[in-house]
Amino acid sequence: MPLKPIVTLIISLIFSFADLFCQPINTVSVKMNSRLSFYSTEKTGEMLLHIPQSLVWSNLQVKLKTNDSELTSWKGTPGSKILRVTFDLNFNPAIYTLTAEIIS
Repeated sequence: MPLKPIVTLIISLIFSFADLFCQPINTVSVKMNSRLSFYSTEKTGEMLLHIPQSLVWSNLQVKLKTNDSELTSWKGTPGSKILRVTFDLNFNPAIYTLTAEIIS
């Protein structure tokens, strides 16, 4: 049996099953980072939301929350891959968990 058809068959099988061995890419993940150190004397804080390319021109509604209280909200079309959401730093010094609720 010729070697060339066997090699071709093996290569085509590897490429056809390649998706089984790969992690799918999540194209709607949003990452969030703080822009300023919250230990500073600033009156406002700012969170940077890294918007995926698939959502840059989508109509989004973003709510920043800590515990059960809403800090701020933003609604619109980001237009770029970085969205800046500002909020007042008017709470007592402590450790807070900040979450973003995003609706598209």
